Amino acid sequence: PPLDSILNQIDAARHAGQFAVPSCRFDRTTVVLVPDRKNPQAPPGIGVDVRGTVQFDTSGDGHRRAGHEQSTYARMLLLVLAGGHYLIASDGPP
Repeated sequence: PPLDSILNQIDAARHAGQFAVPSCRFDRTTVVLVPDRKNPQAPPGIGVDVRGTVQFDTSGDGHRRAGHEQSTYARMLLLVLAGGHYLIASDGPP
């Protein structure tokens, strides 16, 4: 699931009086060159194809585990260079 989905799940758990903890396991990351579709003459950008799983645990009162979900994670993270560091500019399906 994209980051927005994970944040929505955390917010929903908070409103239900629970707390939620997502954890990711990346099985494979591949750096790729991403062409600019709007400007084919521009140099390609840098992307990271990330594959793995997201585990989402929800706990309630007394810190007992109230729920557990696991799903496949597959995203293409597009990076930009800013101040000498690469930042995630956007993410989408691979």
